[in-house]
Amino acid sequence: MPATPAPAKVLVTGASGFLGAHVARAFLARGYSVRGTVRSTDKGDYLLDLFSGEFPNKFEYYIVKDIGEVRPFVISHDKIDMIADNHRGPDSTPACCVR
Repeated sequence: MPATPAPAKVLVTGASGFLGAHVARAFLARGYSVRGTVRSTDKGDYLLDLFSGEFPNKFEYYIVKDIGEVRPFVISHDKIDMIADNHRGPDSTPACCVR
């Protein structure tokens, strides 16, 4: 599958985590728009504040209580060009990849 150049929209799962926040920032710095999944409004608003000065209107978030719900809803109802999947799998190993 060919690389998807910016400007494209990337879904970053676990965006409020240590790895996810760095992944989101890396995509933003390269000109992508990012939608991050977070577990609460507080975490989403924190990231919005964190990124808004340097990357205005390029970051948005989606609250996901259960990571299993993100794929069917977000992908089918929104234009997502890439997924950077940073959540941990059921065996607690990182599930980080870009699709």
